[in-house]
Amino acid sequence: MNRHDAHPTTTLASVAGRDADALVDLVTSSHAGRDLHVEVGREPFSFRYVEIGDDQVGFRRLQLNGRLCGRIATGDGFVAQWLTRGRARIDVDVDEARVDATSAPKRFPVGRPFAIEYADVDQRSVRVHEDLLREVAADLDLEARASDRHEPPLSGGAAVERWRSAVADAVAVVLASGVDSAEWRAARRAVARASLGLSSAPVAPATWAGRRTVRVATVMDYLHRHAHETLTVADIATAAGVSVRSLQETFQRDLQRSPMTCLREVRLDKVRDQLRSHEAATTTVTDIARRWGFNHMGRFSAAYADRFGEYPRRTLLSPADEERYGTEQEGTEQEGTEQEGTDRVGAGPVDDEQVGVGGAAHQPADVTDERVLRTH
Repeated sequence: MNRHDAHPTTTLASVAGRDADALVDLVTSSHAGRDLHVEVGREPFSFRYVEIGDDQVGFRRLQLNGRLCGRIATGDGFVAQWLTRGRARIDVDVDEARVDATSAPKRFPVGRPFAIEYADVDQRSVRVHEDLLREVAADLDLEARASDRHEPPLSGGAAVERWRSAVADAVAVVLASGVDSAEWRAARRAVARASLGLSSAPVAPATWAGRRTVRVATVMDYLHRHAHETLTVADIATAAGVSVRSLQETFQRDLQRSPMTCLREVRLDKVRDQLRSHEAATTTVTDIARRWGFNHMGRFSAAYADRFGEYPRRTLLSPADEERYGTEQEGTEQEGTEQEGTDRVGAGPVDDEQVGVGGAAHQPADVTDERVLRTH
């Protein structure tokens, strides 16, 4: 039995194979990937991906024979990578960074999507959730330090070495003691503390809170502007420059609802606006509802009535129309014959339960000992 076998909850993912689509699915789900594709090099294509840790701190290793290109996003936390084999390129707009086995650890861009290219790499990376960073930053009083221009944060070799040491210690702890141990909780805080020391400027906890609010407002603006398009939760996360999980957590925390629920409410509002601006003689509820992607009339009518306190046909009819056409039974609005589960905008799902964020099957790990995830 290897050291990991005693702590099965240590492993978050362990996937290996020769299927390029499996790698694309994995990166799509874990990094809000988009437009990803794989090219085969001189050697037969293969990959192995391992992640250990928990939702606050994770250590990843990707071994790839081949070339992976596309766009990803990592959210507002800290993610840094380094290579022991191969080469990589990170491109944000016109800023490009190239990485190879001789390069120091590079931090991924924060809060926005960026282009990647990996070729025949053995890549290690470390991620630290923004909540843990914020908690540790508050303990260290980084808000005060951020305003003190006479004591800039460390960003040179000493900070990198401290970070490497903290990462190596944390990997050893999680493999030996598991994620439920007090040793691991202390080790992951040490990683967060060292990661803050690598930043070009410490970020105040209040600043993080403000950015989360702005991000929600930005996403809501995006939903209003693109409500007529086919959208999935992954599309929204990519537009926001965050992972699907970060997007969902932020919306639940700030709005107490999911992004897809907000999208459905926006679309219902759009339907109501159009019903109010049209006449019953020139359009129908069904036409307008389908224009905004509601194909199942029964479910649409119920959702509309729940939100606005009246059925959509009543909104469409003016007082003169009501006198002319009569007040038919509201049940006649439930005229859709489509199959259940087709409430979609274009071809896009509108309920979280209908959103599939696919990925390769995560099998129990048998490769997560210290030789696989060692930090040097």
